[in-house]
Amino acid sequence: MHAVSTMTATVGRYRRFSALVVAGNERGICGVGKARSVTLRGALKRAKHRAFLNLVSFNLKENRTRAPRDSDSRLIIIANFLTGYGLVCHRAIKTLCDLIGIKDLHAKVEGNTKNYLSIVRGFLRLLNEQDVSNRLGMHVVEFSEDFNFVPRILASPRTGITQDCVSYTGLKS
Repeated sequence: MHAVSTMTATVGRYRRFSALVVAGNERGICGVGKARSVTLRGALKRAKHRAFLNLVSFNLKENRTRAPRDSDSRLIIIANFLTGYGLVCHRAIKTLCDLIGIKDLHAKVEGNTKNYLSIVRGFLRLLNEQDVSNRLGMHVVEFSEDFNFVPRILASPRTGITQDCVSYTGLKS
């Protein structure tokens, strides 16, 4: 929740409230909503409604943690640890992990730590393998002990070079 007041010549001090709401079921589903309104109750109600409209599902391993993988972006660096490690991260990321169902994670936020919406969006962007795959144009692969280190494809890019575009000498024109 954040209150902003502006001064106008005719009305005087004009207050508005903004709210950031995160909803989840602790089994891999999470949604984020942000809304502004003149009243606090209205902002919370609209943000909650938007959070339930923006639900995203994540694949959890053993219904408790993400598949082991190091990820990084300009803002957030995440790494998974063994069972029982707990959540060692920013309080906004800790709340998200509780709502998603992630139990063991280490995350470091670099840069501005007061912009909660930026932290939440960056963290959810790192967790979604399909977005990472589309952004890089490569497959996201997991090497796990559970599968004897045989690569398992987690996500494939939706766009990119297809078999139709490739000839034996290189790319078709």
